[in-house]
Amino acid sequence: MNKKWTLHIENFAKIKSADVTIAPLICFVGDNNSGKSYLMSLLWGILTLGKDLFPKKPSESKIYKQCEGWLKAHLNTETELSEHDMGLYVDWFNDLLNTQKKSFIKKIFNYNVEAEKIKIINYKRNKPIKIIWEKSGSRYSVTEKYIKFPETDTPNKNELLRMNAYICWNLLMEGIAAPLYTPIVKGRRTGEPIYLPASRTGFMLTYTQLIENSIQISFSPELHENTSTLTLPYVDFLQLITKFEINRKDSKKYAKIIEFIEKNMKYFLDERLYKKVEILLINDGSTDKTAEKAARYEKIYKNYIRVINKENGGHGSVINRGIREAEGKYFKVIDADDWVSTDNLVKLVSVL
Repeated sequence: MNKKWTLHIENFAKIKSADVTIAPLICFVGDNNSGKSYLMSLLWGILTLGKDLFPKKPSESKIYKQCEGWLKAHLNTETELSEHDMGLYVDWFNDLLNTQKKSFIKKIFNYNVEAEKIKIINYKRNKPIKIIWEKSGSRYSVTEKYIKFPETDTPNKNELLRMNAYICWNLLMEGIAAPLYTPIVKGRRTGEPIYLPASRTGFMLTYTQLIENSIQISFSPELHENTSTLTLPYVDFLQLITKFEINRKDSKKYAKIIEFIEKNMKYFLDERLYKKVEILLINDGSTDKTAEKAARYEKIYKNYIRVINKENGGHGSVINRGIREAEGKYFKVIDADDWVSTDNLVKLVSVL
């Protein structure tokens, strides 16, 4: 990445204060209900919907007027942007974000979420960037090194706004978000960020919302408002996976990966834990090959793993069944989306 900036927030939903620095892949890790999904959704919204913040008509705001004045002073002149110059455009974007904060957040979350402060701070570039002008050019373009415009003698205010928006967006988002002026086509546009939801924060429960909304849309004579509780990043992700197709030519490759994982599973069953812990694999009425795979591990590690097959009853029934069946003194629930460090588990067991 040729740039870095940090999203700073204060008193946003359940988060008192947070700073998130952009990266090609950002993982949010923390306790349940700590606000990870709020942060993820907000950052996704800024990267994906931030282009909608730019006004349709020239603004009279003091900050925009400074950007407009800077651009007028550098028309048709190759110019390397200084920190101060880039700071003007970051300030303009923050001003747009602040003035449209309430409606922008509601668009992302589908309901009102309070936020005292949202702004981009600590903007830095690894390499300088220039504004250059092309004599016979007809379109805007951008690379890591320059932002290019066609030469123009007397641009009107609307043209200046369009160029300023292009500069602002690309200083912040070039390489990490979709281009500012891209025609809408079927499917996904190059550069759009992808929000990968964690199952625990609701993704596994979206089927209820999908069914409810589907019925409502299909059978209600009139749908007055959007009643879905799904946030826009979830909707975007669901739309994305409906377009996902597996190349059948790769099926053998995936089969080898699965075979490798299953063959080497024994390396994750640490010998230091033998006869010290009991693993209960509780199959809650699954209809896939869960029971078959679980039985395989039980056969291999019969003194270590015990499989319990039951009718589907939900998460609570699984925990209650596990408590009844467990023979040890201490009990720990490991859900499908949890991960355990073997070394840390060994240390914990040794202390207990």
